[in-house]
Amino acid sequence: MKGVDYWTDADKDEIIEDLLGMKPLKPVYDASKGNLYCNGVGVIIEDSGTDNTVIYDLDANTREEIHVPYNTRIFGGGDGSKKPCSYAGSSIVMNSGKVKSLVGGGLGGCNVGSASIVFNGGKISEGIGAGGSNNHINDDITGNIVGYSSVVVNGGEALTLYGGCATGMGRLGSADIEINGGDIKWVTAGGSNGTTGAVKVVINGGKFTVVQSVNRGSIGSSIITVNGGLIERLYGGGETEDASVTGIYGKSILNIMGGQVNKLASGTSNGVEKSDFISGKYISGVIGNEEITESLNMIRVPSLEETIKRLIAVEQTVTVTDIQI
Repeated sequence: MKGVDYWTDADKDEIIEDLLGMKPLKPVYDASKGNLYCNGVGVIIEDSGTDNTVIYDLDANTREEIHVPYNTRIFGGGDGSKKPCSYAGSSIVMNSGKVKSLVGGGLGGCNVGSASIVFNGGKISEGIGAGGSNNHINDDITGNIVGYSSVVVNGGEALTLYGGCATGMGRLGSADIEINGGDIKWVTAGGSNGTTGAVKVVINGGKFTVVQSVNRGSIGSSIITVNGGLIERLYGGGETEDASVTGIYGKSILNIMGGQVNKLASGTSNGVEKSDFISGKYISGVIGNEEITESLNMIRVPSLEETIKRLIAVEQTVTVTDIQI
């Protein structure tokens, strides 16, 4: 009945006791797995000289730190391998140090609404994953979801970077990746497995062995824009030479506007080389095998230098006629 309070005094006392006993979330290191779970708390990673110093704000007035060994895996979310967990957001900033991986989401049945990773320097031996990681050996990925993720790379070294999930199964809605420098061997818009919705990759600088839209699992759409940097091989789909790349993509847009791409290829979808769902634009003088662009449905556009020259030429050909009154 409306207005009737069904809570007993004992119930109320228990709720108050639970609330008063709640402690602020803080990062937790699991030595048995070599994982640090940030539990949705924003962290900054620095090299102490002997290990990684992880700095975080416990509250508005309290800054704390935890030391973890080199080659630790850092999760922005929590450990959901035994009990499900959810966090509104996560934030990881790495300025220096040595870790195995940076993961925007959590492990197992852990969901994160919005994840952020900024990599300014240091070394990552495994890679960066914008999404989460579900290492359970089954097809149940409902417990590992990241809604949106942002990754910015300004320097440092990493083996891989995934816009989706770096290891295991998981789901990611969308992601934005911006790379301004650094040395990354493999950059993949999608994930190593799992499902990824839509990812935009903008490369302004850096060195890369492979840049591709998909590895394994699936991605709905990807837009890869290259404004600078050196890329050995760029694929609209997955890396053709690697038989383990079996991922599926729905749409791939390639915009090659600067830098240097030594080799451009269609790549694969579901293990089959195809270019049906690739399109984009490019400027001349950037792609080593520029002749392939026609088969990839790419349109040539004038570079900034060409546009300026054209405007100057137009200006020089303008004549002034006498105006008779």
